[in-house]
This record gives sequence, C-alpha cells and structure tokens, in this order.
Amino acid sequence: MGTAEEDVVSRHGYASMTAGELIRLSTLPESRQRSIERVAEPPRAAKRLLQELNESRDFWKALRKHGTVQQCQRWLECMVGNSSWEDQRDSEEELLRKEYLRLWDECKFFDPHFVDEEMKERQRAAGVIDSPATAGGKGGKGGKGGKA
Repeated sequence: MGTAEEDVVSRHGYASMTAGELIRLSTLPESRQRSIERVAEPPRAAKRLLQELNESRDFWKALRKHGTVQQCQRWLECMVGNSSWEDQRDSEEELLRKEYLRLWDECKFFDPHFVDEEMKERQRAAGVIDSPATAGGKGGKGGKGGKA
C-alpha cells in the first residue's frame, strides 16, 4: 500500500499531453472500457461505506475519476474512520442549524432579498468570504447532500 500522495498523483501524464494526444487516447477502446468500468455500480463494501457517510453513488463516481476501485474503497474507509457525523448529527448545535436554515428558507420565500445581518456579521468575524451561495442566493444547504 502506497502513501496517500502516491494514491492521488496521476501516473498517466495527461497534464503534459497535447490536446491531439488526449483526443487520440480518449478514442481508444481501452479508454472507453475504463470509462464504462468507472461508472459501474460500486462494490457491496463500497455501498456500505457510502451509506455510513450518507453519500450517494454520485460521490463514488466522482472518486472513481481519481483512483482504482481499491484506492476509492481505502479512501472511503479513511473517511468513515475519521467521520464524526454520527456523533454530531443529533447534537443541539446541529438541530439549531437545521431550524435556522428552515426559517431562513421561509424568509427567503416571502422576501427573496432577505439578508440576515447578524449572520453576515458572524461570517465577517469568522473570516468567511461572501460567495454567490451565501450572498443572497439559495444558500445554506451545505453538507450531507443538501439535506438539512
């Protein structure tokens, strides 16, 4: 088993190829077969890990762009091993966060230009940079696949 760095670095050299080389390689049968394998259903063990993380198969497909099935399973195992979501999801802070987001959505429904000034002040104090998602659009649905 290699280091995490070795697992992520591309060994194919795509970054140094010309557009013509990339196009030629992408039309080869081997490339098409790799693409088919990459979007295949995850193995049973990976499905279990995805379920523990509350992630979808789309997350698996995104991981598969960067590694083999075995590498992706190791990455998922590492994520599950370091995840504190199970402990935190029923915490008082998380319940308050969900309630805040629900109320914020209701305010935005009735007043699309609503801005929570207190939240903006907290974000500025924390050094959070305004992004389109937090600046006034339909933001606030972060993490865990948008479930609040």
